Amino acid sequence: MTYLNGGIHHQAPQRKDENALCRTQLAGHENLVEGTPVEAPRLIGSDLTDSDYVTLEARWINREVAIHAKLRRVDSLAGGEVIGRKGGNYAGILIPYFRPGSDQVREYRLRRDQPDLQYDSSGNLKPRQKYLSPPGRSNMLYVVPGVVGSLLGETELPNVITEGEFKTLALWRLAHHGSPSRARFLPLGVSGVYNWRGTIGKTVGPDGSRLDVKGAIRDLEWINWEGRRVVIAYDADAVTKELVRVARSELAANLRGRGALVGFLEWDVARGKGIDDHLALMGADTRSAVGDAQPAMQPMGRKEAGGALVASAYSSLLFSQHLRSGQSHVPRNIWKRSAPLLKHVRHDQTRFWLQTRVLAGVHESGAEEIPDSFLNCGIRVCPIGDELLNKVMNQKVRGWYASWHQKCRQ
Repeated sequence: MTYLNGGIHHQAPQRKDENALCRTQLAGHENLVEGTPVEAPRLIGSDLTDSDYVTLEARWINREVAIHAKLRRVDSLAGGEVIGRKGGNYAGILIPYFRPGSDQVREYRLRRDQPDLQYDSSGNLKPRQKYLSPPGRSNMLYVVPGVVGSLLGETELPNVITEGEFKTLALWRLAHHGSPSRARFLPLGVSGVYNWRGTIGKTVGPDGSRLDVKGAIRDLEWINWEGRRVVIAYDADAVTKELVRVARSELAANLRGRGALVGFLEWDVARGKGIDDHLALMGADTRSAVGDAQPAMQPMGRKEAGGALVASAYSSLLFSQHLRSGQSHVPRNIWKRSAPLLKHVRHDQTRFWLQTRVLAGVHESGAEEIPDSFLNCGIRVCPIGDELLNKVMNQKVRGWYASWHQKCRQ
Protein backbone atom coordinates (compact mmCIF):
# COMPACT_ATOMS: atom_id res chain seq x y z
CA MET A 1 0.00 0.00 0.00
CA THR A 2 1.38 3.43 -0.89
CA TYR A 3 0.74 6.83 0.59
CA LEU A 4 1.78 9.89 -1.40
CA ASN A 5 5.29 9.08 -2.62
CA GLY A 6 6.23 6.37 -0.17
CA GLY A 7 5.24 3.02 1.22
CA ILE A 8 3.82 2.47 4.65
CA HIS A 9 6.13 0.90 7.21
CA HIS A 10 4.43 -0.61 10.22
CA GLN A 11 5.13 1.06 13.52
CA ALA A 12 7.32 -0.94 15.76
CA PRO A 13 7.69 -0.21 19.29
CA GLN A 14 5.70 -3.46 19.16
CA ARG A 15 7.61 -6.61 19.92
CA LYS A 16 8.19 -9.18 17.25
CA ASP A 17 5.12 -11.28 16.41
CA GLU A 18 3.21 -9.91 19.38
CA ASN A 19 0.03 -9.56 17.37
CA ALA A 20 0.05 -13.15 16.21
CA LEU A 21 -2.04 -15.34 18.49
CA CYS A 22 -0.05 -18.00 20.30
CA ARG A 23 -0.38 -21.56 19.13
CA THR A 24 -0.08 -22.77 22.68
CA GLN A 25 -2.52 -21.62 25.33
CA LEU A 26 -2.35 -21.21 29.06
CA ALA A 27 -2.29 -24.27 31.24
CA GLY A 28 -5.78 -25.39 32.16
CA HIS A 29 -7.30 -23.99 28.98
CA GLU A 30 -8.23 -25.57 25.70
CA ASN A 31 -5.86 -25.75 22.75
CA LEU A 32 -2.81 -26.33 24.95
CA VAL A 33 -0.32 -28.35 22.94
CA GLU A 34 0.23 -31.59 24.85
CA GLY A 35 3.62 -31.81 26.50
CA THR A 36 4.40 -28.11 26.10
CA PRO A 37 5.92 -26.73 29.32
CA VAL A 38 4.20 -23.59 30.58
CA GLU A 39 6.13 -21.40 32.99
CA ALA A 40 4.61 -18.86 35.32
CA PRO A 41 5.11 -15.32 34.01
CA ARG A 42 8.01 -13.40 35.50
CA LEU A 43 6.33 -10.43 37.09
CA ILE A 44 7.85 -7.21 38.38
CA GLY A 45 6.98 -5.95 41.84
CA SER A 46 5.33 -7.58 44.84
CA ASP A 47 1.89 -8.85 45.82
CA LEU A 48 -0.80 -6.26 46.42
CA THR A 49 -1.33 -5.04 49.96
CA ASP A 50 -4.51 -5.44 52.00
CA SER A 51 -5.13 -1.73 51.43
CA ASP A 52 -4.89 -2.28 47.66
CA TYR A 53 -7.52 -5.02 47.82
CA VAL A 54 -9.86 -2.76 49.80
CA THR A 55 -9.44 0.02 47.21
CA LEU A 56 -10.08 -2.38 44.34
CA GLU A 57 -13.17 -3.87 46.01
CA ALA A 58 -14.65 -0.35 45.99
CA ARG A 59 -14.42 -0.60 42.19
CA TRP A 60 -16.10 -4.05 42.20
CA ILE A 61 -12.81 -5.90 41.70
CA ASN A 62 -12.47 -8.59 44.34
CA ARG A 63 -9.27 -10.29 45.50
CA GLU A 64 -9.82 -13.28 43.22
CA VAL A 65 -10.10 -11.10 40.10
CA ALA A 66 -7.11 -8.95 41.11
CA ILE A 67 -4.93 -12.04 41.56
CA HIS A 68 -6.17 -13.48 38.27
CA ALA A 69 -5.21 -10.21 36.53
CA LYS A 70 -1.68 -10.49 38.07
CA LEU A 71 -1.76 -6.93 39.39
CA ARG A 72 1.47 -5.98 41.19
CA ARG A 73 2.58 -3.28 43.63
CA VAL A 74 5.77 -1.27 42.96
CA ASP A 75 7.57 1.52 44.77
CA SER A 76 8.44 4.80 43.06
CA LEU A 77 11.88 3.66 41.87
CA ALA A 78 10.64 0.42 40.30
CA GLY A 79 7.58 2.09 38.82
CA GLY A 80 9.68 4.83 37.24
CA GLU A 81 12.04 2.27 35.72
CA VAL A 82 9.20 0.26 34.19
CA ILE A 83 7.62 3.25 32.44
CA GLY A 84 10.88 5.09 31.73
CA ARG A 85 10.20 8.17 33.87
CA LYS A 86 12.16 10.17 36.43
CA GLY A 87 11.51 13.13 38.68
CA GLY A 88 8.18 12.16 40.20
CA ASN A 89 6.36 9.72 42.41
CA TYR A 90 5.71 6.51 40.47
CA ALA A 91 4.62 4.20 43.27
CA GLY A 92 1.44 2.37 42.40
CA ILE A 93 -0.10 -0.71 40.82
CA LEU A 94 1.39 -2.31 37.72
CA ILE A 95 -1.08 -3.73 35.23
CA PRO A 96 0.49 -6.38 32.97
CA TYR A 97 -0.74 -6.82 29.40
CA PHE A 98 -0.77 -10.25 27.78
CA ARG A 99 -1.53 -11.43 24.28
CA PRO A 100 -4.44 -13.91 24.07
CA GLY A 101 -3.20 -17.35 25.03
CA SER A 102 0.22 -16.14 26.13
CA ASP A 103 1.75 -16.20 29.61
CA GLN A 104 4.51 -13.75 28.68
CA VAL A 105 4.08 -10.14 29.72
CA ARG A 106 3.70 -7.95 26.67
CA GLU A 107 3.95 -4.62 28.47
CA TYR A 108 3.03 -2.89 31.75
CA ARG A 109 0.91 0.14 32.49
CA LEU A 110 1.17 1.96 35.82
CA ARG A 111 -1.69 3.25 37.93
CA ARG A 112 -0.03 5.86 40.18
CA ASP A 113 -0.97 6.24 43.82
CA GLN A 114 -0.29 9.98 43.74
CA PRO A 115 -0.67 11.41 40.23
CA ASP A 116 0.21 15.00 39.40
CA LEU A 117 -2.46 17.66 39.83
CA GLN A 118 -3.44 20.56 37.60
CA TYR A 119 -6.28 23.04 37.24
CA ASP A 120 -8.79 22.46 34.46
CA SER A 121 -10.51 25.16 32.39
CA SER A 122 -13.14 25.57 35.12
CA GLY A 123 -10.55 26.17 37.82
CA ASN A 124 -10.98 22.74 39.43
CA LEU A 125 -7.94 20.81 40.58
CA LYS A 126 -7.79 17.49 38.71
CA PRO A 127 -5.34 14.57 38.66
CA ARG A 128 -3.29 14.17 35.49
CA GLN A 129 -1.21 11.28 34.22
CA LYS A 130 -2.91 8.90 36.61
CA TYR A 131 -2.14 6.02 34.25
CA LEU A 132 1.20 5.88 32.43
CA SER A 133 2.75 3.73 29.71
CA PRO A 134 6.38 3.55 28.58
CA PRO A 135 7.17 6.40 26.14
CA GLY A 136 6.73 5.54 22.47
CA ARG A 137 4.54 2.53 23.20
CA SER A 138 1.68 2.00 20.75
CA ASN A 139 -1.86 1.74 22.07
CA MET A 140 -2.90 -1.79 22.99
CA LEU A 141 -6.09 -3.71 23.62
CA TYR A 142 -6.44 -4.93 27.20
CA VAL A 143 -7.47 -8.57 27.36
CA VAL A 144 -7.88 -10.19 30.78
CA PRO A 145 -5.10 -12.77 31.36
CA GLY A 146 -6.13 -16.32 30.55
CA VAL A 147 -8.38 -15.47 27.60
CA VAL A 148 -7.57 -17.90 24.82
CA GLY A 149 -7.63 -17.17 21.12
CA SER A 150 -10.58 -19.48 20.52
CA LEU A 151 -12.85 -17.19 22.56
CA LEU A 152 -12.00 -14.27 20.29
CA GLY A 153 -13.21 -16.35 17.37
CA GLU A 154 -16.55 -17.29 18.95
CA THR A 155 -18.94 -14.80 17.37
CA GLU A 156 -21.81 -16.05 19.56
CA LEU A 157 -20.02 -14.60 22.60
CA PRO A 158 -20.83 -10.87 22.97
CA ASN A 159 -18.09 -8.33 23.66
CA VAL A 160 -18.32 -5.38 26.03
CA ILE A 161 -15.72 -2.66 25.39
CA THR A 162 -14.90 -0.14 28.10
CA GLU A 163 -12.30 2.48 28.89
CA GLY A 164 -9.58 1.35 31.30
CA GLU A 165 -8.17 -1.85 32.69
CA PHE A 166 -9.89 -1.73 36.08
CA LYS A 167 -13.31 -1.27 34.49
CA THR A 168 -12.55 -4.24 32.25
CA LEU A 169 -11.78 -6.32 35.34
CA ALA A 170 -15.04 -5.26 37.00
CA LEU A 171 -16.87 -6.40 33.88
CA TRP A 172 -14.89 -9.66 33.96
CA ARG A 173 -16.27 -10.30 37.44
CA LEU A 174 -19.79 -9.53 36.19
CA ALA A 175 -19.37 -11.79 33.17
CA HIS A 176 -18.65 -14.73 35.48
CA HIS A 177 -21.14 -13.79 38.20
CA GLY A 178 -23.47 -16.74 38.71
CA SER A 179 -21.75 -18.72 35.95
CA PRO A 180 -18.06 -19.00 36.93
CA SER A 181 -17.27 -21.77 34.43
CA ARG A 182 -18.48 -19.87 31.38
CA ALA A 183 -18.44 -16.12 30.75
CA ARG A 184 -21.69 -14.57 29.56
CA PHE A 185 -19.73 -12.00 27.56
CA LEU A 186 -16.09 -11.09 26.95
CA PRO A 187 -14.92 -7.69 28.25
CA LEU A 188 -12.19 -5.79 26.39
CA GLY A 189 -10.47 -2.57 27.42
CA VAL A 190 -8.93 0.44 25.71
CA SER A 191 -6.72 2.82 27.69
CA GLY A 192 -8.65 5.91 26.52
CA VAL A 193 -11.82 6.65 24.56
CA TYR A 194 -9.79 7.20 21.38
CA ASN A 195 -7.08 4.64 22.12
CA TRP A 196 -8.62 1.96 19.91
CA ARG A 197 -6.61 3.74 17.25
CA GLY A 198 -3.13 5.20 17.13
CA THR A 199 0.07 5.34 15.11
CA ILE A 200 0.26 2.10 13.16
CA GLY A 201 3.11 2.88 10.79
CA LYS A 202 5.36 5.40 9.07
CA THR A 203 5.47 6.71 5.53
CA VAL A 204 7.44 9.24 3.52
CA GLY A 205 5.80 12.53 2.58
CA PRO A 206 6.23 14.49 -0.69
CA ASP A 207 9.18 16.39 0.76
CA GLY A 208 10.90 13.25 2.01
CA SER A 209 9.94 13.74 5.65
CA ARG A 210 8.69 10.81 7.69
CA LEU A 211 5.02 10.96 8.60
CA ASP A 212 2.94 8.97 11.06
CA VAL A 213 0.17 6.78 9.69
CA LYS A 214 -2.85 6.70 12.00
CA GLY A 215 -5.49 4.00 12.12
CA ALA A 216 -7.22 1.35 14.17
CA ILE A 217 -4.74 -0.64 16.26
CA ARG A 218 -3.87 -4.07 14.90
CA ASP A 219 -4.94 -5.74 18.12
CA LEU A 220 -8.54 -5.38 16.90
CA GLU A 221 -7.69 -7.95 14.24
CA TRP A 222 -7.48 -10.60 16.99
CA ILE A 223 -11.28 -10.69 17.16
CA ASN A 224 -13.69 -12.12 14.64
CA TRP A 225 -16.24 -9.27 14.53
CA GLU A 226 -18.52 -10.61 11.80
CA GLY A 227 -22.01 -10.96 13.26
CA ARG A 228 -20.77 -10.48 16.85
CA ARG A 229 -22.84 -8.45 19.30
CA VAL A 230 -20.74 -5.64 20.79
CA VAL A 231 -21.64 -3.20 23.54
CA ILE A 232 -19.58 -0.04 24.16
CA ALA A 233 -19.75 0.88 27.85
CA TYR A 234 -17.90 4.17 28.18
CA ASP A 235 -18.47 6.39 31.23
CA ALA A 236 -21.96 7.67 32.02
CA ASP A 237 -21.01 11.24 31.07
CA ALA A 238 -20.53 10.13 27.46
CA VAL A 239 -24.00 11.52 26.74
CA THR A 240 -22.95 15.02 27.84
CA LYS A 241 -19.29 15.13 26.74
CA GLU A 242 -19.12 15.67 23.00
CA LEU A 243 -15.54 14.40 22.66
CA VAL A 244 -16.41 11.11 24.37
CA ARG A 245 -19.65 10.76 22.42
CA VAL A 246 -17.86 11.29 19.10
CA ALA A 247 -15.10 8.82 20.04
CA ARG A 248 -17.71 6.23 20.95
CA SER A 249 -19.57 6.74 17.67
CA GLU A 250 -16.37 6.44 15.63
CA LEU A 251 -15.44 3.19 17.38
CA ALA A 252 -18.95 1.88 16.69
CA ALA A 253 -18.65 2.82 13.01
CA ASN A 254 -15.29 1.06 12.73
CA LEU A 255 -16.62 -2.15 14.29
CA ARG A 256 -19.79 -2.07 12.20
CA GLY A 257 -17.54 -1.85 9.17
CA ARG A 258 -16.03 -5.15 10.32
CA GLY A 259 -19.49 -6.73 10.51
CA ALA A 260 -20.24 -6.28 14.22
CA LEU A 261 -23.65 -5.39 15.65
CA VAL A 262 -22.89 -2.48 17.96
CA GLY A 263 -24.89 -0.82 20.72
CA PHE A 264 -24.21 1.53 23.66
CA LEU A 265 -24.74 0.97 27.37
CA GLU A 266 -25.80 4.08 29.30
CA TRP A 267 -26.95 4.78 32.85
CA ASP A 268 -27.62 7.70 35.16
CA VAL A 269 -24.33 9.31 36.18
CA ALA A 270 -25.70 9.63 39.71
CA ARG A 271 -25.32 5.85 39.94
CA GLY A 272 -21.60 5.94 39.23
CA LYS A 273 -19.51 7.57 36.54
CA GLY A 274 -17.68 4.47 35.34
CA ILE A 275 -19.07 0.99 34.86
CA ASP A 276 -17.00 -0.17 37.86
CA ASP A 277 -18.50 2.55 40.07
CA HIS A 278 -21.94 1.66 38.72
CA LEU A 279 -21.56 -2.01 39.60
CA ALA A 280 -20.25 -1.17 43.07
CA LEU A 281 -23.32 1.00 43.78
CA MET A 282 -26.03 -1.19 42.31
CA GLY A 283 -25.98 -3.66 45.16
CA ALA A 284 -26.20 -1.13 48.00
CA ASP A 285 -28.90 -2.02 50.54
CA THR A 286 -29.68 1.60 51.28
CA ARG A 287 -32.45 3.85 50.11
CA SER A 288 -29.96 5.74 47.92
CA ALA A 289 -29.71 2.68 45.68
CA VAL A 290 -33.17 3.38 44.31
CA GLY A 291 -33.65 7.04 45.16
CA ASP A 292 -35.21 8.69 48.18
CA ALA A 293 -38.30 9.51 46.14
CA GLN A 294 -39.24 5.80 46.01
CA PRO A 295 -38.69 4.47 49.56
CA ALA A 296 -41.03 1.50 49.09
CA MET A 297 -38.96 0.00 46.27
CA GLN A 298 -36.71 -2.93 47.07
CA PRO A 299 -32.99 -2.38 46.44
CA MET A 300 -31.43 -4.27 43.57
CA GLY A 301 -29.10 -7.16 44.31
CA ARG A 302 -25.99 -8.15 42.37
CA LYS A 303 -27.82 -10.72 40.25
CA GLU A 304 -30.50 -8.21 39.26
CA ALA A 305 -27.83 -5.58 38.56
CA GLY A 306 -26.09 -7.94 36.16
CA GLY A 307 -29.42 -8.83 34.57
CA ALA A 308 -30.21 -5.15 34.08
CA LEU A 309 -26.93 -4.46 32.31
CA VAL A 310 -27.19 -7.48 30.04
CA ALA A 311 -30.86 -6.85 29.27
CA SER A 312 -30.24 -3.21 28.40
CA ALA A 313 -27.31 -4.02 26.15
CA TYR A 314 -29.02 -6.92 24.41
CA SER A 315 -32.29 -5.05 23.81
CA SER A 316 -30.44 -2.05 22.38
CA LEU A 317 -28.49 -4.32 20.05
CA LEU A 318 -31.60 -6.09 18.80
CA PHE A 319 -33.35 -2.83 18.02
CA SER A 320 -30.37 -1.15 16.39
CA GLN A 321 -29.67 -4.26 14.28
CA HIS A 322 -33.22 -4.37 12.96
CA LEU A 323 -33.64 -0.64 12.36
CA ARG A 324 -30.33 -0.41 10.47
CA SER A 325 -31.63 -3.06 8.10
CA GLY A 326 -34.10 -0.49 6.76
CA GLN A 327 -37.27 -1.90 8.34
CA SER A 328 -39.89 0.65 9.32
CA HIS A 329 -41.02 -1.19 12.45
CA VAL A 330 -39.64 -3.47 15.09
CA PRO A 331 -41.25 -6.92 14.98
CA ARG A 332 -42.64 -8.47 18.12
CA ASN A 333 -40.23 -11.39 18.01
CA ILE A 334 -37.38 -9.03 18.93
CA TRP A 335 -39.13 -8.32 22.21
CA LYS A 336 -39.66 -12.05 22.65
CA ARG A 337 -35.93 -12.62 22.24
CA SER A 338 -35.04 -10.02 24.86
CA ALA A 339 -37.89 -10.82 27.27
CA PRO A 340 -36.03 -13.72 28.98
CA LEU A 341 -33.43 -11.17 30.06
CA LEU A 342 -35.81 -8.31 30.83
CA LYS A 343 -37.94 -10.46 33.10
CA HIS A 344 -35.04 -10.72 35.53
CA VAL A 345 -35.17 -6.96 36.10
CA ARG A 346 -37.72 -6.86 38.91
CA HIS A 347 -36.75 -3.40 40.10
CA ASP A 348 -39.42 -1.07 38.66
CA GLN A 349 -37.31 2.07 38.35
CA THR A 350 -34.54 0.16 36.54
CA ARG A 351 -37.09 -1.47 34.24
CA PHE A 352 -38.46 1.99 33.46
CA TRP A 353 -34.94 3.19 32.65
CA LEU A 354 -34.28 0.23 30.34
CA GLN A 355 -37.56 0.66 28.50
CA THR A 356 -37.09 4.40 27.97
CA ARG A 357 -33.52 3.82 26.77
CA VAL A 358 -34.77 1.38 24.13
CA LEU A 359 -37.42 3.90 23.07
CA ALA A 360 -34.71 6.57 22.84
CA GLY A 361 -32.76 4.28 20.52
CA VAL A 362 -35.85 3.86 18.34
CA HIS A 363 -36.25 7.65 18.20
CA GLU A 364 -32.56 8.20 17.39
CA SER A 365 -32.89 5.75 14.49
CA GLY A 366 -35.26 8.22 12.81
CA ALA A 367 -38.65 6.72 13.68
CA GLU A 368 -41.45 9.30 13.80
CA GLU A 369 -44.03 7.19 15.62
CA ILE A 370 -43.87 4.65 18.42
CA PRO A 371 -43.76 1.17 16.79
CA ASP A 372 -46.95 -0.88 17.13
CA SER A 373 -44.81 -3.82 18.16
CA PHE A 374 -43.65 -1.83 21.17
CA LEU A 375 -47.24 -1.09 22.19
CA ASN A 376 -48.18 -4.76 21.81
CA CYS A 377 -44.99 -6.37 23.06
CA GLY A 378 -46.63 -8.00 26.08
CA ILE A 379 -43.90 -6.94 28.53
CA ARG A 380 -45.12 -5.61 31.86
CA VAL A 381 -45.16 -1.82 31.93
CA CYS A 382 -43.83 -0.08 35.02
CA PRO A 383 -46.08 1.77 37.48
CA ILE A 384 -45.03 5.39 36.99
CA GLY A 385 -45.99 8.83 38.17
CA ASP A 386 -45.45 12.25 36.63
CA GLU A 387 -42.34 12.84 38.74
CA LEU A 388 -40.60 9.79 37.31
CA LEU A 389 -41.83 10.33 33.74
CA ASN A 390 -40.63 13.96 33.76
CA LYS A 391 -37.07 12.69 34.22
CA VAL A 392 -37.17 11.59 30.56
CA MET A 393 -35.60 14.61 28.89
CA ASN A 394 -36.61 13.81 25.31
CA GLN A 395 -40.18 15.06 24.79
CA LYS A 396 -40.90 12.58 22.00
CA VAL A 397 -39.71 9.59 24.04
CA ARG A 398 -41.66 10.84 27.07
CA GLY A 399 -44.82 11.00 24.99
CA TRP A 400 -44.23 7.54 23.55
CA TYR A 401 -43.76 6.01 26.98
CA ALA A 402 -46.89 7.74 28.30
CA SER A 403 -48.87 6.33 25.34
CA TRP A 404 -47.51 2.85 25.97
CA HIS A 405 -48.28 3.16 29.67
CA GLN A 406 -51.85 4.26 28.94
CA LYS A 407 -52.46 1.45 26.46
CA CYS A 408 -51.18 -1.20 28.88
CA ARG A 409 -53.48 0.17 31.58
CA GLN A 410 -56.59 -0.16 29.43
